[in-house]
Amino acid sequence: MIGNDVVDFEQALIDGAYNRPRFLDKAFNLDEKNQILDSIDSHKQACIFWAVKEAAYKSYFRETGNRFLNPKRIKLHLKHYQNKPTVVVTIESSKYFVRINLNTNHVVATAQSINAPPKSFYNQLILLPNERYGVQSVYIKEAVIDFFSAYLNRSKRYLKILKDKHGIPYLFVDDTKKEYLISLSHHGRRAAYLVGI
Repeated sequence: MIGNDVVDFEQALIDGAYNRPRFLDKAFNLDEKNQILDSIDSHKQACIFWAVKEAAYKSYFRETGNRFLNPKRIKLHLKHYQNKPTVVVTIESSKYFVRINLNTNHVVATAQSINAPPKSFYNQLILLPNERYGVQSVYIKEAVIDFFSAYLNRSKRYLKILKDKHGIPYLFVDDTKKEYLISLSHHGRRAAYLVGI
């Protein structure tokens, strides 16, 4: 199972939630909160930890179907996997590898279940023309359609991305649901998708 999240640092400053003490208290355990407050850039560190938690939560929800509203239940552990820094996230008895792609403008976190990883996956970041929700959604779905059109060698007119009743996106080819894993995320002027194949 997979999940992803993107945080646009500029939009996060505008939103302001990442800098509020009540948000930190609700979203992070004491150790995570101390790491955030002790970091050189506490705003970015909070955004990174949030993206990691959100990516792992998406993977967990897809795997278990269980929703919850307590981000403190998501535990972060920094490890090295294949000689790369990786966060291992634990949610109850489930574990996820989360890789972080970070630059000065954004963070993208991609999560992969340790228990049920896809054979391979592909992820892409997209710069959006503006931060309007409708624009974000259209652009990210178009990008996924472009990917599958090339991957499956099918015309885009036969492909659709639709969400199920839980909000999980799926690919439809000729109106038939396919079981490819898809995770979508957008924030501010950034969007990202992750596809497990």
